[in-house]
Amino acid sequence: INTVPGEDIFYLDCRLLPLYKVDSFLTMARSIAKKVEGETGARIGIEIVNREDAAPPTEEDSDVVKALGKAIRVAMNVRPRLIGIGGGTCAGIFRKKGYQAAVWSTSEGVAHSPDEYIYIRNLVNDAKVYANLFIQ
Repeated sequence: INTVPGEDIFYLDCRLLPLYKVDSFLTMARSIAKKVEGETGARIGIEIVNREDAAPPTEEDSDVVKALGKAIRVAMNVRPRLIGIGGGTCAGIFRKKGYQAAVWSTSEGVAHSPDEYIYIRNLVNDAKVYANLFIQ
């Protein structure tokens, strides 16, 4: 009995930072697929099941970034750093409409993983950050 399947289907969930364009990624993926086809004789098809181009990034010197940074410093006594995340957040919806938006939370790095969790102390500290943000 042949235990090697004649066909395999898999999906990639690719969440790109705004500085990377989906079309550029797809061009690269197709190029790699063509190379693998040539090396192995396999036939590789790429089908886009769902596509969402990234919203433009929030400007580092925007009012919301400054205010959130101040609130984090006051509430948590830490210096925040700006990072981008691939994929969708609630801020992306606003950024697509032209608003500057920022996202904040304290996490243990287990988002979207099995047994995802958050500590109550992190929720309390995040509430303090938002309270400081809203009273500015």
